[in-house]
Order: sequence, then C-alpha cells, then structure tokens
Amino acid sequence: MTNTHYLSGGLCISCHTVDSTWITCSDQSTPLSCIPGYYLSGNTCIICSSASPSWSHCNDASTATLCHTGFYLSGITCLNCT
Repeated sequence: MTNTHYLSGGLCISCHTVDSTWITCSDQSTPLSCIPGYYLSGNTCIICSSASPSWSHCNDASTATLCHTGFYLSGITCLNCT
C-alpha cells in the first residue's frame, strides 16, 4: 500500500500538492518516493541530471537506470554513444 495522501486537520492532502516531485509521503515534510527522473535524498527529491547531465532516471546519486538520448546505460552509469 502506498501513501499518496496524508491526513491533516481532518482533510486528505495529496503528497503531490505539497511538492510536485513527490509521489508518496508520510506527512507534509516527509517524502517517501519521488516521480521518475528524481531520487530521494533525505527529505528532498533531487533531479537525476544533477548527478550527471546524461542521466534521465536513477535510483540515487550514484546509480543511473535510464539515459538521455545520445547516451547508453553501461552498468550504473550513462556513456556517450559516439
């Protein structure tokens, strides 16, 4: 079961309305997962391309899972196709 909403003052609040990069959360300050293209670091969703401009999707700051056009996945990083 995922927590895409949390209860606040008797209202069900969507995690995505707190931060557009959040998918699931436990409350208004604690994300549990991020949208594709972002990874969770502490209580922040960080864009994968900040780890490397060639990364499109990643598990964390050291593990790419999908690369931008012109790059291919080699192990846990993206390499230039040329």
